[in-house]
Amino acid sequence: MRVPVEKQHVLWLIFALPLILTGCGTTDMSDLKAYVGEVKSRRASRIAPLPDPGVVERFIYRPEGLRNPFVPSEALDRVKDTGKVDNGIQPEIHPPEELERFSLDSLRLVGTLEQNNTIWALIRAGDKSIHRVSKGNYLGKNNGKITSISEDKVELT
Repeated sequence: MRVPVEKQHVLWLIFALPLILTGCGTTDMSDLKAYVGEVKSRRASRIAPLPDPGVVERFIYRPEGLRNPFVPSEALDRVKDTGKVDNGIQPEIHPPEELERFSLDSLRLVGTLEQNNTIWALIRAGDKSIHRVSKGNYLGKNNGKITSISEDKVELT
């Protein structure tokens, strides 16, 4: 008679479980009882009382006449009638360039060219295309303007 595989597993479990469980049972707990008795016989130590926190002085915040802490002080002079803060720092408005849609970490300098006293950088973009840029072009998503090009680096502002 042949027993199916699923039933073989069940039969093994039925025979093996009692053998496994017999190893778990022991009646000699004298060492445990001795340890519990020794711990209970120890003298209880006294816990030091908590220190007195003292009197906490009340403080009432009155913001009338104080400047807003979330607005830089030099920008207070530039607050417009609309209530918005104009800190005077804004990127140059320019038409978007091809390499401004890539993050800087996906752009790689792969070479340079010189033509008519102009140095060009060859930049590999994240989509594996190669672009020619010069001083004044923009790279990256944060308005990075190329300020200088050398054989081993392109500097941005």
